[in-house]
Amino acid sequence: MAGSRGAQELRREALSGALLCGAALLFFVDLFLPWSRACVFHSVAPPPPVFPGGRPAVAGALTCSPLGSGWQDFGVAAGILAGLLVLWELLRVARLEVGLGLGYRSLVSALLALSVFLFGVIEVAARLTWLASQSGALLYAGAFLWVGLALALVIGALGTVHWLIWESTQPVQGSGPPAAVGPTPAQPAAWVPGVTPGPVPAEPGAPAAAAGG
Repeated sequence: MAGSRGAQELRREALSGALLCGAALLFFVDLFLPWSRACVFHSVAPPPPVFPGGRPAVAGALTCSPLGSGWQDFGVAAGILAGLLVLWELLRVARLEVGLGLGYRSLVSALLALSVFLFGVIEVAARLTWLASQSGALLYAGAFLWVGLALALVIGALGTVHWLIWESTQPVQGSGPPAAVGPTPAQPAAWVPGVTPGPVPAEPGAPAAAAGG
């Protein structure tokens, strides 16, 4: 009972558009915050030692790139899709008609939300694995990266809800018009050469034919 009530509440929140719009907006803003920063040490030719036999000092410079936001690689696609999702859900919040039914509006929301989730998760995975050497170390213990991942998961969950709403509005495949209920009409007897067909027996309950000639 409680699970059914929770599902109905989640469906109502998804149809209102406010929850998905808010999550997408927060994700869009989070992409502008610093996620990581790459620093590279550039060594230069060391000066000669002052004393004979002394070890030359290692000279170089540490160059750090500007603070890296989430707008890199797959994050660019996630950010663009998140912006489109915010605009689309704002139409739902404002209760503006777009010429689509409930099912197809939820289908568009589901496709946008699941795409944001997909590209957002790929970007986070890339920052932690194969692109870690290019993007650099995480800033603030990766706080803004983890916030982005959490928001992507919320957006993906709400996109799944919209997908289920779209599926619930589609007609069941193979369902035709109901079959007619009533007595089956009598089929004419097949004609056999050399045999005179007799009268067709009346169905039970049918009025008897008047005798006469």
